[in-house]
Amino acid sequence: MSGMDLLEPGRRTLFIGGSWQEAAGGGRFPVLDPADGSTLTDVADGSADDARRALEAAVADQKAKNPIA
Repeated sequence: MSGMDLLEPGRRTLFIGGSWQEAAGGGRFPVLDPADGSTLTDVADGSADDARRALEAAVADQKAKNPIA
């Protein structure tokens, strides 16, 4: 995978719980090319709610893989 692969539409969202998802609030922001300031793409604008969802998914996955912990 190259850096440009990350600009594909399916990769401009948040990876939470094993799948690519839009930000809860639906917000997006541009990613700018530092060389010329042009917009390369736009990506999901994750919020605290998205971080919480990601953390909860990670904890659930860890518990499923290691039920003793």
